[in-house]
Amino acid sequence: MIEKSFYLSKKRSYLAIWLSVVSGFIMLFFAFVAWLNPDGEGTLIFSFLAFILFGCGFQIFYNLHQTGPVITLNEEGMMFTVGLVPWEDVQSVRLLYFNLHTFIFFITDDDTKYDHYFTGQVPGYIYDTLTKAGFPVFSLGYQQVTQPKVLLQMLMDKGVPVYDRKGKLMNPKQKEIS
Repeated sequence: MIEKSFYLSKKRSYLAIWLSVVSGFIMLFFAFVAWLNPDGEGTLIFSFLAFILFGCGFQIFYNLHQTGPVITLNEEGMMFTVGLVPWEDVQSVRLLYFNLHTFIFFITDDDTKYDHYFTGQVPGYIYDTLTKAGFPVFSLGYQQVTQPKVLLQMLMDKGVPVYDRKGKLMNPKQKEIS
């Protein structure tokens, strides 16, 4: 198996950037209209909101181009952003449709074995939230990953059982992955 990295899909992030910039221009227009008003009331508020929205757009753009792979598949196992999960520990992969989104859950033998990967405030909070809800700690949004079908096909080629949203085992020779 060759090493293959999968990154965050950038479609939704570009949409968020576009929306924040357009909203910033709208706020600048409102600030200009408020400035034309004889008392000038609201100019400062709309200008501040425009500044915040433009800043959000630039921050999203910066973060979008500073990220590494979300998951990398290689001979040793699956390398997530928090650490390596060996192939021996992976039981199965399940797709779960929940609240209008599809998630890819990576079921391991024992999730508590990887709790040392989740150090720090944000990763620790994510780990605690997922374990309290009964979800596996290694999961990805189906639409958040570039080439999710290729990811699932590579997992099936490696011999990891992959279950679709209905709970049926997917065939490695299957042409279309739902």
